[in-house]
Amino acid sequence: MAADARLTIVLALRGRPLFTRRWLDYAQAAGLPFKVVVADGSDDKDAAFVHDLLTDKDRFSNLDLEYTRYPFDRAFSDYYAKMASVLSKVSTPFAALADNDDFPISHGLDRATTFLEAHSGYAACSGRMAEINIESEDRIYSDKMTMSSRGSLKDLDQDSAQRRVDALFANYQISHYDVHRTAILRESYASLHAAEPADIFLAELWTAFLTAAAGPIKKIPELFLVRQRNTPESVAAAELKKGDCHDRTLLPTWPKDFNGFADAIARAIVARDGGSYEEARSAVIRGYQNYAAPSLAAALAAKKPARFRILRAIGRRLKALTQIKAASLNEPGADNLADLEAVRRFLTAKAG
Repeated sequence: MAADARLTIVLALRGRPLFTRRWLDYAQAAGLPFKVVVADGSDDKDAAFVHDLLTDKDRFSNLDLEYTRYPFDRAFSDYYAKMASVLSKVSTPFAALADNDDFPISHGLDRATTFLEAHSGYAACSGRMAEINIESEDRIYSDKMTMSSRGSLKDLDQDSAQRRVDALFANYQISHYDVHRTAILRESYASLHAAEPADIFLAELWTAFLTAAAGPIKKIPELFLVRQRNTPESVAAAELKKGDCHDRTLLPTWPKDFNGFADAIARAIVARDGGSYEEARSAVIRGYQNYAAPSLAAALAAKKPARFRILRAIGRRLKALTQIKAASLNEPGADNLADLEAVRRFLTAKAG
């Protein structure tokens, strides 16, 4: 199948091969019109499963697929190297990242891509996300599931890199899955690959703030992604078992990670706005402090409830002060509801 030449979806893999099979079967059923590049950092057994699966060309006749096997993602540094490599090979002007437990929505991805085509100054665009919990033992297929819509979204359209970075610290919105200009996403992961932060949560912020510094980010009303919330073996869940946000700042790797983050974002601000690197870096540090304060206060209060009772109150107050009220998008329209129903029908049919 000839793919839409504007957008490449990068499906980054590490394990969970049955979820990869589901992702591909869903994309085939939905007629996903964009090129899909599979970047597989799984171990030998799981990679062999996916490789063998992709030899069945008839099964995925609606898809334009390209598979590349990478070394096993033993550490986050391997993941950064994989992503920097695969993005360096993407030839379309726009790219979006995907996980194998999510459901991309063609209509929303098309609208986001079309917006970026028409607005050259914007760095990224996305729309609504919905969340799904699949109620079965393997959490892959079921006729029993719950779906919910994510909260309201707000355009990040301030007129300078510094102001966009400040606004994102004040009201953080994930942009990991947005449709990006490929050059911007490529530069973000090249930066991560060079720095190799050990903290994966800081890595998410790293790419989000580099994108914000590069240009405005648009949020449209259309649904573009359905994310599964109760997937087993998620990276975030595994990392949270190591400790909370306070514990992570006490690790020996944190000073290097955070200094690298502050340096990268400050350099990106100066590249766009000009001005003083030192002032930009100081602003990044202040912004992060305000962003992290409620979570740090809550983490400390949870460790010593009696001693840090006042911190709980401060944390609630800080959270209220640092959140900017987001402008609500339109209620889900007919297209959004139809897309959600298509995901439900797919999961139900496979369960049967």
